Parts: sequence; C-alpha cells; structure tokens
Amino acid sequence: MSEILHVLIVEDTPADAELMVRELYRAGFHPEWRRVDTESEYRACLHSGLDVVLSDYALPEFSGPRALELLQEQDLEVPFIILSGTIGEDVAVDIMRRGAADYLIKDRLARLGPAIRQAMMQSRLHRMRAVTENALRESEERLKIALSSSRMGVWEWEVESDAIFWSSECYEILGVDSFGGTRADFTRMVHREDVERVATLLKTALEDKTDYAAEFRITRPSGEVRWLSNLGRARYDGAGKPQRMFGTTQDVTDRRQLEEQYRQSQKMEAIGILASGVAHDFNNLLTVIQGNASILLMQQMDRSRLEMHVDEILHAADRAAGLTRQLLLFSRKQVMQPANIDLNEVAGNTTRMLQRILGEDIALHADYAPKLPPIHADEGMIEQILLNLAVNSRDAMPAGGTLTISTSAQKLDELQARQLRDVEPGSYVCLSVRDTGCGIKPEILSRIFEPFFTTKEVGKGTGLGLSTVYGIVRQHHGAITIASEPGQGTTFRIFFPAVTHGTLPESKAIARPLIATGHECILLVEDEPALEMIAARVLESGGYTVLRAENGVAALKVWNEHRDDIHLLMTDMVMPRGISGRELAKRLTTEKPGLKVIYTSGYSPDLAGKGMLLQEGINFLQKPWDMHSLIRVVRECLDRD
Repeated sequence: MSEILHVLIVEDTPADAELMVRELYRAGFHPEWRRVDTESEYRACLHSGLDVVLSDYALPEFSGPRALELLQEQDLEVPFIILSGTIGEDVAVDIMRRGAADYLIKDRLARLGPAIRQAMMQSRLHRMRAVTENALRESEERLKIALSSSRMGVWEWEVESDAIFWSSECYEILGVDSFGGTRADFTRMVHREDVERVATLLKTALEDKTDYAAEFRITRPSGEVRWLSNLGRARYDGAGKPQRMFGTTQDVTDRRQLEEQYRQSQKMEAIGILASGVAHDFNNLLTVIQGNASILLMQQMDRSRLEMHVDEILHAADRAAGLTRQLLLFSRKQVMQPANIDLNEVAGNTTRMLQRILGEDIALHADYAPKLPPIHADEGMIEQILLNLAVNSRDAMPAGGTLTISTSAQKLDELQARQLRDVEPGSYVCLSVRDTGCGIKPEILSRIFEPFFTTKEVGKGTGLGLSTVYGIVRQHHGAITIASEPGQGTTFRIFFPAVTHGTLPESKAIARPLIATGHECILLVEDEPALEMIAARVLESGGYTVLRAENGVAALKVWNEHRDDIHLLMTDMVMPRGISGRELAKRLTTEKPGLKVIYTSGYSPDLAGKGMLLQEGINFLQKPWDMHSLIRVVRECLDRD
C-alpha cells in the first residue's frame, strides 16, 4: 500500500504542482494535496495536519522565505522543502540556514521522494529529541522538588582529590553557608563519637565494592546536633580503584526521635504492666529482710546462725537491688552502648519480667544452650527485641498458648550466609522466639518488617514493633528470619555475630564488707536519715572523720565552718530545699578545685547526671549500695590524682 502523504504545495503554476504530485506517486506516496499561491490561503491550511510543505521560492504575491517564516512562527515542526528553477546556490544555502529541510531544482524532481523521506525522518528525530529533552527537564524538576520536600541533598566525592561537591540542600541540612570542599572538612562536622564508625563503614564499602550506608550525628556550627542518613555508591576504574562516589544525605533527626519515643512508650507500657508484679516481689523481699532482722533482735544465737540470717538479709537486699537496676536499665533512654554480653544471661533476666506481660494463659518456656560465646551488643536493645517479640506473640495467642525462647550456637557456611543476606559466613549466636499462635498468612509474610504495617485493629497496634526489631538486628550486623503458617504458630530466629576473641565481664557476687582505713575528712550530704546514719558508721569505722548534712543548705553551713579540713564531698543527686547535689558540688569545687566528689542516687547515672560524666564505681554510687562498694569507691576516689 502507498504511504498517505498530506502535502501543501505553495506554487503559482498549476502545471508545476501537477509534476510534483506525479513524482510523489512515482516515489510510492499517495498524496492528499492542496495548492495555494497567496499568504491568506497558506495561513488557512497550516493547521490541517500537514506532513510536508513544498514551496516555490518566488511567487507574484507570496514567497518561499515568507512561507517558511510563517510556519516557524506557528511553531509547527513540518518539513519545508524549496523547489525552484531560478535560485542560485548561495540563495539555497541561505534558505536552509533559516530552517528549510532541503532545496531542489524543478527540472530534477526525481530526487523529490528521497528528499521528503529524509526530511520527514529528520523531523521525527527532532521531535523525539525534543520530547526526550522535555521529559528530562521535567524529571530533573520533579527530582529537585522531591529532594527539597524530603529535605534530601545530593553530593559527589572525588576519591583521589578528596573533594566533595554538594547540592544547595546539603548546605541547608548541615546549617552552613560555605564549605571547605573536602571530605576531611566534612569529617570535622561529624560528632566525635561517630567519626570512627563512619570512616570504617566508608572504607568497607570502597574495599568490598558495596553500597555505602551510614546514620550518624553532626554538630552544626550553632552547636545543634542532628542525625543524618548518608547513602552512596562508588564508580571504579578498569583496575578496580575507586574514582568517584555519588550519594544522598538526609536529615533523619525527626524520624530518630519518633523511633526513640516509640521505643520508650513501649517500655513504659510494659513497666505499667509489671507494676503489680514488681510490688509483689518487693514485698516478698522486704518480708525476708524484716523477718531475719526481727529474729536477730529477738534471739540470742551463736555466730554460725547469726551469719546465716545476715546472709539471708544480704541476698534479699541484693535481689531487690537487682530488680531495681533492671527496671532502671529497661526504662531509661540511651544511645547504643555495645559491650561483650552473655545472651543467656540477658534473656534469662528479661524472661523473668515477660511472664507478667504474657499473662496467666500463656506458658513461657526457656531452653538456653550452655557455654555460648559472647556477642557484642547493647543489652537494653536486646531486651527491647525480646519485649517486642513477646508482645507480638501474646497478641497472636488470645486464647492462650506457649512461648518458647531458646539460644544456640550456629556456624553459617557461605550458602547459609547468602540466604540470610548481608551477613558473612562464620560463628553466630542464635536467639529463637517461637509461639503457638494464629500464624501469619503467606501473602503478608514479606511485609511484616515494614514500618507502620499492622494487621491489628485501629488503636491496637502501631506497626512499629517488628520494624524496630529489624532495625536493632541490622544495627548489630545480624540477620532475622521468620517461619510461619496460619494456625501453626510463628518462629523468629535472630543471628548475632559471635565474639570469637574476647571475654565476658565477671559476674557480680555478694561480698562481705571489708573495712578499709583512712584519715581524711568527708562531708556526707544525705536527706534520708537511715542512709546517712549507716554511711557515717561505716566510714567512721574505717577511721574517716564524717561531717553530716541533711540537705544542700545545711551542707553549705558545715562547709563554711570546716572548708579547709574537708577532703571529699559525698552527696545525693536529688535533695530538698532547692540545692541539688550537682549544684552543691559546683559551688564547693569552685571554691576548692582539689575537692573530690562522689555522687549517689537511686536513679541511673544517665538520668541523674544529664550532661555530666558519671561512671558507676568511679565517682557515682548507685543506690542501694553495699558497704564494700562504699568503702572501695571512697578510698579510690581519694587516692585518684
């Protein structure tokens, strides 16, 4: 079939137009054409769906150059070909410079068909290029809007020169107006506690040719601390040497704060559930203490029986102190503080609280493998994992069931590590949480770790519990798997890298008080009379001179009278009468810079001393303390330079 061609012929001689049409038929076209020879007629035809315009150069009342000009004014991308028997080569070149697709001599019309096909092909290519360029501009504009709305910036790092190039969004995120221009300059903005970790992640990504991903803190010039998420991918030369890295940076401070608030809300909800059980346990422990103390007061007994009752009192007090410490650790806010820990010990401590969360209808079983290697992890976050998974299992067993928590040592080969994704072959410690609940449907199994995804009713779940678990596992360079079938229960298995070279902290044991000797003068500030009396007796029995005060105001009076004699201030952090232990210590150390200070509190160090460097066992005594700890810390603090 012939190709239909819509042609407008600008020609004042009908015979010449007929020759053009005849040539078009010969070239394989089926022309639908019209001839015009005035500007008004030409204008009327421009928007009639033309494929090509064939125009004489000079007409009595019109011209080819004017016809081309009008076509361009209408922004119509229609091929325009000049046909003339009179123009010279220089005129032809000029008309093509203005935008004509081609020019032909009228007595050589055999070239008309190929000229039209070539002109139409060029026109199509030009339109395609214009569409592509327009799409690219729109894409760039959408990207710019998206980056701006998401507070995301883009950057490029030249590895060899160390130069970094930023988008304008990066300057806003970092809170700077100017920038030195190198990665070293940027590193100076990274929070000092995160510098080494970020450098290690970047080095590993370049060496392993993997994507770079890091979340870390920066300190803006204003002093404000913000959390950033950096993602990057490097390009390498033929020898495998990194040349450039391209990436994005985003301020994720708000997200981090929301995640922390959510974790904290979960902890506080669990603590509310634990309240009655905790009160029950404390009452039992206090009964043991009071009972043994009453026996000591009422009866005369030999030394062996006396020691037995004293040991019972000490053990009960230590258990009460341990429960308090566990609640403080569980409820406090803190950044990740990894250490070598025994997963069995952490799981065992946590499961004692989980039974109260699970309720009476759910049986809790534990199966811990002996002699597990340690893992390098944050103890509070491991407790968070167990809490979230236990709550998830509880909700899956509304009619009751069994929850089994177990641990084991695992050796992953290359195939197993590849199946778990993003972990290396080697030694791992596996934490397994299995329930006999309703199970999970196959079609939603792949989505359970997505943030805010939940199958629970509105108001009964945020969809952040399992995503929090996944995030913590990834922070610890571990992996998590899930196996579940409707009606068959669910099993989560979490793999933590085992520490092959390292030891666990020594377990704490109850120690009998050892009285150390000293001669220094100590200002003891404690608002609880019973504690003040016990501390004073212990210190005085060791040879120390103790000056007592029940609050900060009284302590200042004692200080004014004995300033030159006092070597150490031992003060509670929280006291009545408007002067805290921190404020008191600040005043006294200003007047006497060499004064040693020990703080005590029933709160954890991070809550008691926000913004202070408090180290338990160094310059901080967690209540309840025992006499051995008190004497040791006092002596070591006095002897420390």
